[in-house]
Amino acid sequence: MVNLYRDALDAGECVVKEWRPMNMHSFTWSPYLNHEWDEAYPNKVEMKRLQELAKTYQHRAGSH
Repeated sequence: MVNLYRDALDAGECVVKEWRPMNMHSFTWSPYLNHEWDEAYPNKVEMKRLQELAKTYQHRAGSH
C-alpha cells in the first residue's frame, strides 16, 4: 500500500481527491503552473512609483 502511494506521488498522480467544491472564492493556480522557474517576468519598478511609496511610508510613520 505504501509503495502504491509513493509510486502515485512519483508519477504526479492525484492521491487525495478534492472534496471542496470550486466556487468564486476558490483560486485557480493554472496560469502559474507549467512554467520554467527562471522564466523572464516584468521585475522593474519605476523611480516615480518608489518615490510615491516612500512619501506614503513617511507620512504614515510620522503619524504614529
